Amino acid sequence: MSEFDKDAFIKVLFNRNEDTLIDYLKTPHGKLPESEVNRLFQTMLQNRFWEALAYGVDSNLVETDLFEYESISRTPLEYLLKPYLSKEEDWEIYLPIFNRFLANVDDINEEIEGHNLLSYAIDNKSSIHILKALVDAGIRMDYQDRYGLTYLHQFCKQLRMPPPHTEEIVQLLLDAGVDINAQTITQETALFTAIETGNLPTIKILLEAGADVNQVNANGYSLFYIAAAHRQDVNLLKLLLDYGLPDFSQLNKEKENLLNGFLRYLQGGESGLAILRLLMDNGAVLTDTSEYYHRPKAGIDWVAEKPSEVLAFLLEHHYIDVNGQDDEGNTILMKVCAQDSNHEETKAKQTYRKVKMLLKHGADPTIENTQDKKALDYAMEDQLQTKVVELLVGK
Repeated sequence: MSEFDKDAFIKVLFNRNEDTLIDYLKTPHGKLPESEVNRLFQTMLQNRFWEALAYGVDSNLVETDLFEYESISRTPLEYLLKPYLSKEEDWEIYLPIFNRFLANVDDINEEIEGHNLLSYAIDNKSSIHILKALVDAGIRMDYQDRYGLTYLHQFCKQLRMPPPHTEEIVQLLLDAGVDINAQTITQETALFTAIETGNLPTIKILLEAGADVNQVNANGYSLFYIAAAHRQDVNLLKLLLDYGLPDFSQLNKEKENLLNGFLRYLQGGESGLAILRLLMDNGAVLTDTSEYYHRPKAGIDWVAEKPSEVLAFLLEHHYIDVNGQDDEGNTILMKVCAQDSNHEETKAKQTYRKVKMLLKHGADPTIENTQDKKALDYAMEDQLQTKVVELLVGK
């Protein structure tokens, strides 16, 4: 057998003539080194040398025992899985060749560095044609990597910049049998991954296919919590509410409930108030407490700290009992007056506006708490609250 001549091989490749390349491959020239096999397949695909590629696949120039590979990257496998074709006529020629390669693979489910062929193809944004070919070849659909990621998890990670045929790929994976509610080691389903990207069309597909809207992750965060508090996305929250209701008593690892978690982040604004309305209309209770720095804190306590537009919104829609008292006898008026302006005029003005608003809506300044204090007593503790004191005394 003749020895491999690298210079002669490179010359044939750079000649860019398919017939010459096929003649070279059919003539004994010694065993091609692995690095040159990689170069060969890259060249054949880049130049659309379909006959040469078919010959290379059919004559087993590419290793079909996946256990022999240390990596997929920079091997013929990578080039076969990502052929960078844009024209349908090219795909029509390429796919039968690719399918013949898959048929020759010893164990299509063999993993290389934690990836099987389909998980690698998804992670590397291969075309839907490749993904479908792998599914049709019978690759296992219950694959999960060491972190518990399924094919759906992997694909949904890409949804911030969705690849072509996004919805068709999601449906392909679902139809092929991927478990829509399979969980990662952090107890997150693919719906969690999709929600982190905010891709509403895909999220809707998952919900319609039976994704569990009430799943909670290892940190105790529900999908509703992520939508409302973390993403503050009113359209996403509306979509989730079409498929289920949140458990407002549920606490996360920080022992915080959904409403209080949302209110902690809320600074007003049209979108924020729209989310607040959705939560209130679907069962949130402002007097429910959860921990904040190891002390119980209710939603109404958060409201007392927030900009006046939040309180105005809640009063306008009758979500607040203005004279309701907590376990220590404090009303919302007392809570507002107890806010320290911290020597800031803007904070003092916010308090003034809120007190004025509460009085207009029937807040009773004569109510006393369990310490025999009224709202006026708290207002008098702050030097910048003279206008508030005047309001309360006038009442």
